[in-house]
Amino acid sequence: MTINRLKEPYGLLLDRSQQLSFRFNGHHYGGCQGDTIASALAASDVWCLGRSPKGGRARGCFSQAHDITPLLVDLLGDVAVDPETQSLTDGTDAAELQEAMRSRHWLSLAKSSLAGLTVQSRQSSAAPKNWTLPRQFGFSRLRGASVGQSQSQSQSQSQSQSRTHAADTVIVGGGAAGVAAAVEAARMGHQVTIVEKLPLLGGSLNFQRFDVEGEYGEALANTLAAEMAEVDDRITVLLGATCREITANRHLKIEMGDAYLTLTAERIVIATGATERFSIFPNNDLPGIMPASTVSQLLWLYGVRPGRRAVVVADSGDGFGLALDLLDAGIAVQAVLDPRKSVQSDPRRDAVAVRGVEIGYGYGIRAAFASDAERHLAGVTMEYLHSPSQARPKPVELDCDLLCLASHTVPNFDLAIRTGANLRYSPAASAMTLVDIPEGIHLAGSVCGCWSVDEAIESGREAVPP
Repeated sequence: MTINRLKEPYGLLLDRSQQLSFRFNGHHYGGCQGDTIASALAASDVWCLGRSPKGGRARGCFSQAHDITPLLVDLLGDVAVDPETQSLTDGTDAAELQEAMRSRHWLSLAKSSLAGLTVQSRQSSAAPKNWTLPRQFGFSRLRGASVGQSQSQSQSQSQSQSRTHAADTVIVGGGAAGVAAAVEAARMGHQVTIVEKLPLLGGSLNFQRFDVEGEYGEALANTLAAEMAEVDDRITVLLGATCREITANRHLKIEMGDAYLTLTAERIVIATGATERFSIFPNNDLPGIMPASTVSQLLWLYGVRPGRRAVVVADSGDGFGLALDLLDAGIAVQAVLDPRKSVQSDPRRDAVAVRGVEIGYGYGIRAAFASDAERHLAGVTMEYLHSPSQARPKPVELDCDLLCLASHTVPNFDLAIRTGANLRYSPAASAMTLVDIPEGIHLAGSVCGCWSVDEAIESGREAVPP
């Protein structure tokens, strides 16, 4: 029973007319076409998908701990897949990795004693295919075509084999900055390839609230989609694709499901965006503690209610925008904690205050505590950060099953650094910036210090030289 499934307009990636059934740890669940294994389980209120090998700590889907210790589950015939990215198919049979390993040990003993029996495995992983962009603002009119081969062809080849294709310009990252860069490059006559890890273009325009009404992101998406439609014959879009490496001679190693692709390009634009930094406090790895961008994607892309009572930690207006989204989805927001000591003006903050949500200025998270079964977040302890310890107010406990961390956002520099660029502190920007960028490599969006969505789009338009 999908007790956490939200009604439309939530769930941009879902085709609700296509209902799927699957099993996890021997139990039957339901999902929709467009779900991942993790999003379908979350819709059924299953958040803990296993335990850590050392210490037995709960490991949950979409938790803050995922980037440090990725959670893997076992698929029949395909071991150790990431449930947050593995697409759900009808009849999928998955299990906790530890449980599957125990089962395999039992099976190996049974097979050794019953020599005549074989175990048939089901092929559950799909090859890259042509994608139709979903019902996603103006982008629904566009098609993204992967550089393709059929599923049967892909299954007949080894994973280690790769194909090589050439493009004038490759854009790594299909968010607002990346799409703007692709449009400008196509207008110059370039053959452009966009590499995007999500199954849709637009990035945060699909799920982030940039204004009180929540309309600005949609307007920007419609504008970019209309511009892209004018030049889409010169743009190839690879969705669900991850760039693993960029070599010195501008070769890109792309992973697409079970297939691998090598792209060569005259110029590369890196527009990989930014990520919330891992926050440090006791029990910060509990299921239910999530980066704000993950919470927004659960809401808007997969139509999943991520919790019932939330606490939001926000050091910018984007966190207050998330609080508004949670309230609109029927989720109670216990408090918004702003670690900054002074009040920062933002219309979204004012709208949150008008709706009766307590805002704790100068407060942060001291610790989180688990439910009785230690399988999920049950509450947090907040404390004031800006006075000597002996003069601080007494810490306050808040009951919640969702903690959203919308603070300490840092650009995704790693791919640019692997091209040979270096990090250096910039006193003018009060932040780390990239220097010594190799010839043919260009930056757009957060990786070049453009934090607002308008600045990111403008940086994308200027990223490709004439």
